[in-house]
Amino acid sequence: MNKKGFTLAEVLITFGIIGVVAAITMPMLITHYQKQATVNQLKKAYSEFSQAVKMAEIDHGLMETWDFKVFNTALERNTYFGKNYLLPYLKVVETCIPSSSKCWADEIRNVSGNIVTSGIVNSVNTRVSFITASGYSGFYWLNAAGEGMWYWVDLNGPKKGPNRLGRDIFAFVAHWREVKPKILPAGTNLIREDLKKNCIDKGENYYSYADGSYCAGFIMLDSWKIAPDYPW
Repeated sequence: MNKKGFTLAEVLITFGIIGVVAAITMPMLITHYQKQATVNQLKKAYSEFSQAVKMAEIDHGLMETWDFKVFNTALERNTYFGKNYLLPYLKVVETCIPSSSKCWADEIRNVSGNIVTSGIVNSVNTRVSFITASGYSGFYWLNAAGEGMWYWVDLNGPKKGPNRLGRDIFAFVAHWREVKPKILPAGTNLIREDLKKNCIDKGENYYSYADGSYCAGFIMLDSWKIAPDYPW
């Protein structure tokens, strides 16, 4: 009886083809996984922040009645808000007042790849940061009038990279002294093209940390998806 099988050359060719296909598809699969994981964690952070504010309203009244003008310094205002209105309603495992490298990365880059030197860095000693049981970091401050806040999240915490806006660092805003108090990813009031532009580059008239601050809004506007034209 004649037994037929693959020759060594045929086996090597087959393995070569498999290797080429894997080399082409694996980066795409990894990128797809990273994008999906980013969206899932971003939605989770947004949901937990929104739920925390709703629970705070039960104890402290509706958002539109909140007033923090009485404090003399920004750190006092941010500390009081965190200890009474925010942190008790989140599962927090570490709190940094003022913000430090325990809770927030020392080096952050904006979406353009430039190192951020103001705004969302630990050298601004009026900010408060924390780490949640869900694994993300929070970093926030109330505005000077005490009528709203910037709320930033680092989806994988301060010790893992890339610590970059639009990749693992995203911004939300809360306004409670308006006709319709709201909590939203920054920039969701813009149309898509303007939101995309502001996600990529806020322009010369803005602080360096602003490049990429509207990327969470861009993702939300696209039905919580990272579209092909997103600056990934």
